[in-house]
Amino acid sequence: MALAGLGATGAVFGGLAMLASIRPILLGGAALALLVGWGLFLRRRATACAMAGPCASSGPPRRAAAVLGIGTALVALALVWEPYLEPLVLKAVW
Repeated sequence: MALAGLGATGAVFGGLAMLASIRPILLGGAALALLVGWGLFLRRRATACAMAGPCASSGPPRRAAAVLGIGTALVALALVWEPYLEPLVLKAVW
């Protein structure tokens, strides 16, 4: 049973190695999706403010801003992880 688990783990890590080769494409797609998301969020907020006077509460919910903010932070972390943070972490651990 343990050997089967190790085999499955090896297959998963093999798939992750394949994803590392297309990392820039995936990060670019994520950044583009976030850019579109922020654009739609800000456009909807500006429309709500213009229609109902001084920024009525009918704009996009705060949850959308929180999710977009978390996504932006994760993509930014992924962009700086390999060239800057990973060597520091490896030095600290080893």
